[in-house]
Amino acid sequence: MQYLKLENDYRGFVTNKGWAHAIAYGSDFLGSSLSHTKFHLTNVSELFITLKKVINRLETPFIDEEESRLASAFKLGVQAENISVEDFIKGIQYIDKELWMQYDATKLNTCYRLHTWTLILHNWLIFFSNDSEIKSTVELKLNHYYQKMGYNF
Repeated sequence: MQYLKLENDYRGFVTNKGWAHAIAYGSDFLGSSLSHTKFHLTNVSELFITLKKVINRLETPFIDEEESRLASAFKLGVQAENISVEDFIKGIQYIDKELWMQYDATKLNTCYRLHTWTLILHNWLIFFSNDSEIKSTVELKLNHYYQKMGYNF
């Protein structure tokens, strides 16, 4: 968690060097930690604060599917019961509220951040398709996003 909180290198593939992909690899490590039987998270809200910090550092969109890797880490934590469904839903509500408070259609970075959030939510919609409580929360957040962005259904 601390690694992702401090990481500033958001590159994916670097020509002539290979994969930097620090956010994806950090997410994989977080997922492994959260799913380990001996891992016990004492403050779940810190996890969501870290995710918010990762998103808030974005000045351009992710381009190498980092959102899926971030979403997967949290899925593994819930699956291992190191994150309760209740805490997970609270975390979703916290980040969603924070990102909407920052949103300004005239500032592209806030658009990129909100879009990244929706991609994470889309992953969770699939990952948690069998959990009606999480699924309905995620669907509400996505529907709100699409309504605010002017999509007509």
